[in-house]
Amino acid sequence: MYYFFKSKKELVQSVIDNKVFKYIENKYGVLLQVENDFINEIFLVIENREGFDFNCGCKLNNLVQELSYKDEDFKQSLEKIYLRFENIFEQVLNKAIKKNEIIPTDTKELSIYIVASIEGCISTAKKSQNNKLYSSCISHLKKYLDNYKTQGL
Repeated sequence: MYYFFKSKKELVQSVIDNKVFKYIENKYGVLLQVENDFINEIFLVIENREGFDFNCGCKLNNLVQELSYKDEDFKQSLEKIYLRFENIFEQVLNKAIKKNEIIPTDTKELSIYIVASIEGCISTAKKSQNNKLYSSCISHLKKYLDNYKTQGL
């Protein structure tokens, strides 16, 4: 199958809308199917970086840094992906509260923090081209989120 793009902008917009959005949806959207043990399930997904290229880093974060300030359409498309990324975690955290697995909290703010932490940990690993830094960094996020678990677990 071949695609014809009228401009570089159209090509980049297609990559953002189709490839990057689908990556986030496929990687993290599986969490929406989780019904219990939410924090542990979140970390099974976050820690799984099989086949991930830490030398290149996160495509979403790279595009945000390079394109979001240059073009309003790119900015809006990338923001839409970030909002979806955050919303996935927010939905999962809301389910965890309803099932009394974590203490009540502002799940929107916590989901933003989780996504920022993931992106920051990936960037840290990229700068050193060392995937062990990702694992180390994420382990601190895990310790932080474990503090939200209820005593009933």
